[in-house]
Amino acid sequence: MSSRQQLKQLQLALINAFPSKSSLEQLLYFELEKNLNEITKDSNLQDIVFNLIQIAETQGWLVDLVRAARKENPGNSQLQVIAGELLSPKAPSVPIHTALSEQSQQRQKQLITPTSDSGLNPPPNEVIESQSTTNERNDLDDDLSSAANVDYTKLRNFLKAGQWKEADYETYLVMLSVVGRRNGDWIRAKELSNFKSTDLRTIDSLWVKYSNGRFGFSVQKKIYLDVGGKPDGRYDEGAWKKFGDAIGWRVEGNWIGYDDVTFDTIAPQGHLPIYRYTRIYRYTLGLNKTNEINNRRWGLGAGAVGGVAGLFSRIQACKL
Repeated sequence: MSSRQQLKQLQLALINAFPSKSSLEQLLYFELEKNLNEITKDSNLQDIVFNLIQIAETQGWLVDLVRAARKENPGNSQLQVIAGELLSPKAPSVPIHTALSEQSQQRQKQLITPTSDSGLNPPPNEVIESQSTTNERNDLDDDLSSAANVDYTKLRNFLKAGQWKEADYETYLVMLSVVGRRNGDWIRAKELSNFKSTDLRTIDSLWVKYSNGRFGFSVQKKIYLDVGGKPDGRYDEGAWKKFGDAIGWRVEGNWIGYDDVTFDTIAPQGHLPIYRYTRIYRYTLGLNKTNEINNRRWGLGAGAVGGVAGLFSRIQACKL
């Protein structure tokens, strides 16, 4: 693996392990005695981590950063893998700032294909190739493991092409397949609490990788914990509202509808995936049919609660 590829993986791993600016600030303050705000003034997490890596290499403390991050979050497998590569004696000697510069230029060339579909109708079942992602990533690097014999190729291709709405809907379909259900059905609480860890990890890792750490279940869980939520499967109204505010599901005190979801990387971190949250837990919440349908169409304030709480509990159990 070239130094550029390794740095890209380091960037993704740091975003996955520390999915908020505050968590990075604490890492630098307590472990490296540095002030993140003196290093970068950016507000976008991807840019923050990019600049952090670049400054750390230029000033000669990149190795210290990697070691500190691994120490602070030893349970993050993505971080452990890239840390092992960068800290090994065989690490490449190509100047890292050169690779970062190339990465920055490549990132500016990326094109995301917009989708015109709206509402809750399933998006087109076709994959549009994205030139930048096709050139940058090797399909063979993706782990598409499944303990339920589910094929994740289509999900990977949608994400790779930047077709976020199609990937969002495909996520709903593959999760139904894992628990033995079909399109139009719901995942019950017991099924979610026993959701196969291999499949949950595969789905999450694909979202995290192809969104550059912006989207994914583990990203959402980290934000939920940061706002005071607990991964115990219980509904916490205060944490739920703060979570909605943080990831753009709630705007000015109102829960958005599916038509208002932003299927683009300009969306707040953790904004996606979202479709499955609007399609489960009617039975858990005791909603009548009319309320359940209205909730799916117009908002996320009630029907998604059980889905988030139950999913985050399962993610915690699977150590994602």
